[in-house]
Parts: sequence; C-alpha cells; structure tokens
Amino acid sequence: MKRPIDFHALAMEGDEIMTRDRKHNMGSGGYCVCPKCGEKTPHHKGVPCQKELCHSCGTKLLREDSDHYQLFKQKQDENRRK
Repeated sequence: MKRPIDFHALAMEGDEIMTRDRKHNMGSGGYCVCPKCGEKTPHHKGVPCQKELCHSCGTKLLREDSDHYQLFKQKQDENRRK
C-alpha cells in the first residue's frame, strides 16, 4: 500500500532541508531578535528563529527582516504613535 502524497514534501537546498511552506529564501546568516527585550542572537542554519527562546527573557524569537518581524515592527510603531 502506497502512502498518500505529502504536499508539504521536503525541498533540498544544499545540505539544508526545509519544508516547502517554510522556505523564505533568507539565507543562513542574519539574526534572531527578541520582540520583548530586543536581544539579538546569530541565526542558526536550518533552525527557525521561532523555535528558539531568548536567553534573557524566554520569549520566542523572530527572524530579523522576516514578514513576522516586519509586522511586529509596524504594530510597535503604531502603538508608539498613540
């Protein structure tokens, strides 16, 4: 019996394996940033920033310049204007 096709099939990029829906072409460099305290840590290749926690406060990190990070910064700016 064959398994059903997994539409979240893995895509290979060099030695890095990521699911197709999580591939954002941001490269292996950059930083993970804490939205709560602002601490920056170097991004680890193949590990999504949201899977890592801030060493200072324990909050999930965001990848600098990602869509989530840009949305966070936009909301932060809106709240400052109020």
